[in-house]
Amino acid sequence: MLLWRQSQHSTHRRDACERCPLIAERIRHPQSSRGTNLHKIILSILFSISKGNDVAIEHQRLGQHGVLVSNICLGTMNFGWHTSEEESFQIMDRALELGINFFDTADVYGWGGEQGDTEEILGRWFAQGGGRRNAVVLATKVFNPVRRKANKAEPNTDGRSLSAYKIRKHCEGSLKRLQTDHINLYQMHHVDRDCSWDEIWQAF
Repeated sequence: MLLWRQSQHSTHRRDACERCPLIAERIRHPQSSRGTNLHKIILSILFSISKGNDVAIEHQRLGQHGVLVSNICLGTMNFGWHTSEEESFQIMDRALELGINFFDTADVYGWGGEQGDTEEILGRWFAQGGGRRNAVVLATKVFNPVRRKANKAEPNTDGRSLSAYKIRKHCEGSLKRLQTDHINLYQMHHVDRDCSWDEIWQAF
């Protein structure tokens, strides 16, 4: 599922299954439902949500920080892979209509084509204007490889690691693909125990 709730995950997943047979089928038989149009599943979830019911969108502090994010985060891992760009745009527009302002992606996403393609889809969606970028608390990640056909082989970009060099380089790549000048939440996709914490912390 592309939707992740910050709390009471199992309870809300069960509630979602009761409201949407497509979700229940995918959870019970994830392999057999792999061919299902995923955007239809996600849109069915989004259209089943309305303010005032048991899955009303609320905004909460992100951890111990002051920023307010929706209690549902829209994950984008399958954009450009199981969902087309047009379908991805529909999902993001509907999420904003509902008040979902927390979107999560990663530089590595884009397995249907090239790594980084998912960020580019978000970038083109933001580029449509209409206040889309300002309405979103945007999260992306660094750690995994981002191999692009136009790039020459490079061990930092092509491997799974962290370093000050890689963090800065991948951050610049994400900003370009996302067509934005800032990322609201930049995360480690995984820990690199072979790189000093001081170097990683200072780079972030």
